[in-house]
Amino acid sequence: MDKKTLDKKTVKELRLLSTSQKLIIPAGILKDDLVTLMVNHHKKQQRAEKRIISKQGDTEGTKHVTFAKPIHMEAKSSEKNATEKSIPGKAVRQVGGRSPNRKNVKSGGSKEAKPVQQKTSDGRYVLLSQLGSAGKEGTTFLVKNRKGDEYAMKQFSKQKSATTLQKEGGFQSQVSKFGLAPKIKEVNEDGKYIVMDKLDRNLFDIVKKHQGEIPDAIQRKIVGVITKMDETGVFHGDPNPANFMLKGSTMYMIDYGFARDIDEKLIKKYETKTPNKKFMILGLILKLKEIYREHNPNLEYKVLSKMLN
Repeated sequence: MDKKTLDKKTVKELRLLSTSQKLIIPAGILKDDLVTLMVNHHKKQQRAEKRIISKQGDTEGTKHVTFAKPIHMEAKSSEKNATEKSIPGKAVRQVGGRSPNRKNVKSGGSKEAKPVQQKTSDGRYVLLSQLGSAGKEGTTFLVKNRKGDEYAMKQFSKQKSATTLQKEGGFQSQVSKFGLAPKIKEVNEDGKYIVMDKLDRNLFDIVKKHQGEIPDAIQRKIVGVITKMDETGVFHGDPNPANFMLKGSTMYMIDYGFARDIDEKLIKKYETKTPNKKFMILGLILKLKEIYREHNPNLEYKVLSKMLN
């Protein structure tokens, strides 16, 4: 995202690009100022990634990479970056940052799951292990109920409001009716958690085996789930590769913390009735290229890119 490339784009194209990067743009901003803002934001993301890469190693000899924090999330950094999150009754030490080199499975199984073996405060679930790394909004655990059935539980901090919790659960339930998200078993306002069907693996598990590449068959699954997402009336809003998950051969999308209704206000703002198709595919491509640019600078996602034309 260099200045020379951005200068060639129109203001409308720049605003669309900034939306996919979750960059808040002031109204009435001039093109030169907008380009400068986007370049500085990109440099800030690069610096953040380099700091993380320098601190983390990998047993397979590859580097850990995590996403830089979107500008609109910086004000909440004290809460989101806490090294300890609460689960009902006990505290669990968390590992920060998402990484394509660890099994960042937020709603499914993982060979690197961290053992927990604790109960929720109501005693209804046993937390067997942490799935993947701690996220910005919550941490997911593999849990077992009293009958021995296993699920994924997304645990939020105690500060999570009941309204926000129900809103996120509501969006996921709405999307799950279309077969695009794991079904929710329970939204618990007191315990601050959502229990859902567990999935198998996320997109990082696939792309890390191909040095950032994505097989065409998987790209078609991504296009399918994003395109159909617009039919649900929900704009997902977070093209993080970790949010694309598989169970068997079926692709799902998880994490509805940034989701919004596709209403007239949103359609007018983004000038489209299909915001998922317009922004999520572009956002996913940009994030993947940014993560793997040093390992494979010539990445091409032909199936995904065709949807941008």
